[in-house]
Amino acid sequence: MQGDETAWEEILEFTSPDEFRRFSAFIESAVGSGRLEEIPADSSRAIGPFGERWYRDLVGRTWRLTEPDFPYKGAFKLIEPR
Repeated sequence: MQGDETAWEEILEFTSPDEFRRFSAFIESAVGSGRLEEIPADSSRAIGPFGERWYRDLVGRTWRLTEPDFPYKGAFKLIEPR
């Protein structure tokens, strides 16, 4: 995200555990400043056994952050509305 409070972009996979940790800290900062709201994850729409957290942005889009679990590298993806 670069300046625009609504310009979140998907991360299809993290390149390392450190990248995931840095991005998680960035997300927590965004929650703390009100740019994102953490919401309950819908377990019926989970993508697997990976740790998953959901967030809503300022324009109402829902995003999922999934933890890496080798060989899965984790992701930050937009959740399409049903």
